[in-house]
Amino acid sequence: MGERLLTLCTLSIIGSLLFVGCSTSPQQKPEQRVEQGIDQAQNMGESAMINMMNNNPDMMRRVMSSPEMRSSMTKMMSSPEMRQPVLDIMAEPEMKDTVRAMMKDPRIKTTAQEALKNQ
Repeated sequence: MGERLLTLCTLSIIGSLLFVGCSTSPQQKPEQRVEQGIDQAQNMGESAMINMMNNNPDMMRRVMSSPEMRSSMTKMMSSPEMRQPVLDIMAEPEMKDTVRAMMKDPRIKTTAQEALKNQ
């Protein structure tokens, strides 16, 4: 009887510790999830990155909404080395509606009109 009580108490304590440990694991903030996504993208091959972007549109929206990521993307995409690939993407027929919407957006409209005048 004493051994059973000791075994039951030991199992109860272990179970309680496991339960408490599992239920109090730290929650990740959205920024941490975005950073993890960026880290994963940097360690991927091209095909894996393409699959990630195609299969996880919500994650891509979160990443692109991150102020840090937006700043990084703006800096990268405005560099002279990236200008041609960005233009190639924007020239794709599938991007026609997106380009049209961008040109009508008040945040971009002034810049677009100014750029067209200076040609």
